[in-house]
Amino acid sequence: MKLIKITFAKTNTEIDAAFDSMSELVSNMYKEFLHTINYSEYVRDNVAYLYTAIDDADLYKLTGILDQFAGGYVVDDLTTEALYGDIDTKQFEVQSENGGLPSNAVSVVVESFIDANLTTDVVLEKILDLGSESLSDKDIEVLENGEVLNPVLPFKFIVSGE
Repeated sequence: MKLIKITFAKTNTEIDAAFDSMSELVSNMYKEFLHTINYSEYVRDNVAYLYTAIDDADLYKLTGILDQFAGGYVVDDLTTEALYGDIDTKQFEVQSENGGLPSNAVSVVVESFIDANLTTDVVLEKILDLGSESLSDKDIEVLENGEVLNPVLPFKFIVSGE
């Protein structure tokens, strides 16, 4: 499982227009596929991002669908950064446009990914790479208990930024 960030080259408005012009078959494929993964779409300054915890096979499917309507996009693997605690989730705290969605959607995707994938082996590798002073409370919890005891539950929704 990987934590992936997709940055779209088109503006959010252009992506919406492309999505609206897709065939019903491709549109339904995309919507059905999104229901199978843990993701959050994030928009800031009319640039769209998609954050997802995904395996290689599903990433291949997702990029195949995106190739049909999204135009250019960049896929960044944030797995190591997430597991080493190098992603500042405060940057994703935004006001919801409709007031009905939590302001930390991307943070929950990141945190649920960490909780599901942080293992003793990952923490020991982090110690070798960065030293024991780099350990977070969550890392120590994993070393002491073999797992994160109160994991963040994954979910799916969209939040737009300012």
